[in-house]
Order: sequence, then structure tokens, then C-alpha cells
Amino acid sequence: MDKWPNLFIVGASKSATGTLYVHLSKVPGICMSTIKEPNYFSVKVHPGDVELVIRDKKQYLSLFNIDKDDKIIGEASPEYLADTEAPKLIHQVSPNAKIIIILRDPVERAYSHYFTFVRQGRIKNSFHDELQLALKNKKNGIKSNFGLLESGLYSEQVKRYLEIFGPENVKILIFDEFIKNQKLTLQEVLDFLGINHSFDDFKVDQYNKFGMARSPLAQKILRNRKMKYMLEKILPQSIRKFGRDKILLKQENKPKMNEEDRTSLVNFYKADVEKLQNIIGQRLPWKNFYKMRIMSQNLVTCGIPIPDDAILRINLAWCDSLEELNSILKRCTKNSIFLDLPLGRIKPPSNNYSLEDLVPIIRSNKLIKYLAVSNVESASDLKKFIELLPKRIIIVPKIESPKAISNIDEITNVLKGEEKIVMLDHDDLFTKLKKNKESESKFKEYIQNLIDYCNKNNVILLRTIGVIFSDEEKRVSQYIK
Repeated sequence: MDKWPNLFIVGASKSATGTLYVHLSKVPGICMSTIKEPNYFSVKVHPGDVELVIRDKKQYLSLFNIDKDDKIIGEASPEYLADTEAPKLIHQVSPNAKIIIILRDPVERAYSHYFTFVRQGRIKNSFHDELQLALKNKKNGIKSNFGLLESGLYSEQVKRYLEIFGPENVKILIFDEFIKNQKLTLQEVLDFLGINHSFDDFKVDQYNKFGMARSPLAQKILRNRKMKYMLEKILPQSIRKFGRDKILLKQENKPKMNEEDRTSLVNFYKADVEKLQNIIGQRLPWKNFYKMRIMSQNLVTCGIPIPDDAILRINLAWCDSLEELNSILKRCTKNSIFLDLPLGRIKPPSNNYSLEDLVPIIRSNKLIKYLAVSNVESASDLKKFIELLPKRIIIVPKIESPKAISNIDEITNVLKGEEKIVMLDHDDLFTKLKKNKESESKFKEYIQNLIDYCNKNNVILLRTIGVIFSDEEKRVSQYIK
């Protein structure tokens, strides 16, 4: 009797499926295919589109060197996610299979996808020209080259697997979270698979660094499917990775995507991302699509309606009493609420109550989702808030000093939940910089360091600009410049 795989890592492409495959290959009780991407169930994919397609059943099943103690038999073919027939074909031979899907921001995925084929010499156009051609073809019902655009339309792809295998058998991972915390994510995956194993000697797998082919010969080798198949059969992954990264590729910085192309991709994918979020029941932390529209409490107090998808920000310094706060909260029945708690302020206004006063109100009002905390300069400043607040509350540290920016890594590392948000107060930062007698030229440097950190670590950065309290005209003028 044929023994079929019961684990399929189905995509998405360019989303670290290889990293997950490598880690799982090392776990006792798990047998991963000797070749990562056999594409056996991708009936709609053509050999020219991917590096390897195995059609023969006997050849496919021979890829699994199954030990008697192996509970999980798996493979990882990212083409399965976009292929409309693949989930049905997998289900026919393995109806109780576990499915793992890794989702990456489709804008960043498309850009990474493009460079894969540039490295192989299979795309010659600039990204801008290739994108414009793909968008034009899409309007005319023509598929983009190598599925550049279609591979990122996740909503229907994910829906197919959820409907065919059931939500209990589908594990959805977010690319950024996986890369940032591989050990924790892998433990979640093993729990999902029912494998008891701890990663005591865990070593982070370096996700593929960006690089371009060193020569035309390197391009030919990179796109040679037969050679890839042969090498996967005889060489361990570590040696193949070394040859690719150190011999065939020249490591360099990835070119930045221009904003026109980014906007075009965001507009193309926006509706699908919203649909995907509804299907999986969670907000995705992709900065290209995550927009927080935060509006002031003054609109409510003046009786001005605000959109249902807006977040109401209540600055507690402007509430003279808890009674006034409760009055505002009673008038807000739909919107998520962002409480801003000023503590230890060096300038007016200041609030008249403590965190302990607010906790009962926060616990009783499910619309309160965010709490911004002033003057956070270290992880210890957040300890009391983490202990006292309900877990559903997203704590937003307000970054208002050079010290806070220097300690931003330890501050964000103690934040819980999928959304990590910090709030930069430009005016307070400038005030403290002047108080410390630091050079004004450091102002932009501090801000840029914070922006770079947030971009690299998938932290959402809120910025308050232009709220200035000062009677020192010279300092205000310096700040405005």
C-alpha cells in the first residue's frame, strides 16, 4: 500500500518555505522529501515555470526515506498554493494531511519573486517595466510572467485549503514573524503536527541573503533544473547553500523599490488583502496595507461623526475627571479606542489619575484596544502596564527621548501580541535633546535610526508632528526648521 505524505508546506513562494523545510528535516519523527519542491500535485504548472516537476508517482514516492518511527512525512512545494487543482488532488490521497501556509506581504513577495528570475537571466526588463507589462496583461486577461502578480492573490488560495482540509488542519504563518522568531514559530508548528521535540540546540537558519549571479555561467547553473535535481539527491543542504551563496552569487544590497511601483502594487492587492483578513479572522501586520486612521476626541465632544473604521484617540490629559472620560466613552459605540496616558510630563497638561484608576474602565470597555504610555525609556517602564492591563490591550510606548531610541530593541521585545506599535513625539524628543545640550544635527539622526529599526523589525511607527508647547520663540523656530 502506498504511503503518501501527510504534511504539505504549500507556499507562498518567496516566503521562507525553504527555511521551514530545512528546520523540519532535522526533527526526529519527521521525514521530509529528499527534494524540497517536487511539484507533483501542481498539474497546471509547466516545467518552464519552475525548477523541477515530478509527474511519475513511483519517482515521487521514492523521495521519502521513511523510518519506522516517522509520524510526519512532508514536502514543500510553494506552487501548490496558487494551483486551483492541487488541494483537491492532495486531499484525494491524503485527506487528513496537515497544511502549512506562510504568507508574506504580497508587494514585497512580488519584488523578491522578480529578482529570482533576474538572477537566472530569465527576466531582462527593469522591475518597473515588468510590472507595467504585468498590469497591462492582467487587464486583458493574460497571466503575468512566472505568476509575478497572481502568486500574491492569497484570499482564494487560502480559502480553498481551509474549505477542503478544515481550519483545524491548516496552519497559517506570517513571514515576518517567522523570520524574526524562528524558534518560537517552529515550536508552534511542532505542536500543530503533534510532535514532541524541543529545540535546545536551536540554530537560526539565515534566510536567503540578497545576491545577484556573478556571471552568465552562474545564471545558467542557477536555472539548470536537471543539475538542481541531481545535486539535491547527492549533496546536503548546507553544502548546496554554501555553493549558491558564496560561489554563484555576489552578495549586495537589495535595490529599493520606487514608490510609484509600490503604490501600483498596493492598489492591485489592496482589495484581496482585505478579503484575506476577513477569511482568516486576523489583521495582517503588513506595512504596505496597515493604515491606522486615528482621530481626536474633540470630534466626539463637538458632535462630529467619525468613520466606523477610524480609531478614536482620547488624550487623558484633556479629560479633567474620570466622569468626563466615561462621558466620551459612552458616546463612542463602534470605533476602537486609543487611550493616551501622559505620565511624568515636563510640560502641561498632565492627567489627574493613575493607571490603577483606569484599569477597571479598560477592563469593562471592550472597544478600548490601545494604551499609549508616556516617557518610556526602558523595558522596566512597561512592567506595571504589562502586569495590570488585559492581554487584549496593545501597549504603545511613547518614544520621547534619545535614551528611549537607544533602548528601542529592549522596549519592543517586551511588547506582547502580533501588533507592535511605538509612538514618536517629535517635540518632546527635540526638547530633551536641547535639555541634554546635544547638537541639533542629532535630531534627524535619532529619528532616522528609529525609522530604520521599525522598518527592519516590522514595528508600526506612529509619529506626532507639530504639537508644540513653548514660549521660547527661538527654540520653536529651530524645531520647525
